[in-house]
Amino acid sequence: MRNISYAMLLILVTTGLATGQSDSDMQGGTNFQGRVSYVDNRPARSVVVELWTDGESTWRAYATTNAEGKFQAGAPCMVIQYKIEAKGFRPVWGRVDMSLRPCRALEEITLRALPGTTAAVSPAVSSATVDARIAAIPPEAKKEFESGRKAMGSDDFAGSVPHLQKAIELYPKYAEAYQLLAVAQLQMHQAAEAEGGLLKALEIEEKMPRAQYLLGVLYAMSGRASLAEKPLIRFAELDPQNPDAYFELARVRDYVRAIVSLSA
Repeated sequence: MRNISYAMLLILVTTGLATGQSDSDMQGGTNFQGRVSYVDNRPARSVVVELWTDGESTWRAYATTNAEGKFQAGAPCMVIQYKIEAKGFRPVWGRVDMSLRPCRALEEITLRALPGTTAAVSPAVSSATVDARIAAIPPEAKKEFESGRKAMGSDDFAGSVPHLQKAIELYPKYAEAYQLLAVAQLQMHQAAEAEGGLLKALEIEEKMPRAQYLLGVLYAMSGRASLAEKPLIRFAELDPQNPDAYFELARVRDYVRAIVSLSA
């Protein structure tokens, strides 16, 4: 429950900057970029993109789209496959040859609703409240947020913090900035500060699957398994096709059962 290296992998997934290995070819976690949208060109936010190498390598990573439907990951100079399986939509699969330098890819991906569903019209992760909050973000706050995210893409976590704090100062309801700030703080081993940021993010917008996931993992890492279950259950509700929630829930429940058994 306290495996720090495993937890750091989970942290990287939430930022959309997942880097399956440390390699100079990965260019700071940004060389594989993409945008996911619906058929009407609206951005598809909080969609998980799975990426892996074609061949003998075991590299695999996950990235989550942001409010603009964009994602990025650091991928090795190889043939990369990607897949999206979103509830209510046709599965999407692609294959990109990145074996030639500069080893970059830019993919445009469209989600198409399954026959008989209304997912494309009213995706589960979208709401008028969320849309209004996102639309109200000032340009200056967005600029600071992007600067913070770019710094994190270069593994400059300390350098990202002032930008993200400024974004929050400019727009106190910037839940995504609180979430990303928490990721940076966790990378710098500031768990207490990160926990506060995740709680604030979810206070503003509780439909943030990655924030729920991170909070649950953070609780579990710090031995508070009884608190970890609630955010992990909510993560599973928000992202039912993601196996990570069920895996972590099983770990937490096994841990609780073990403690109860020892105290009996």
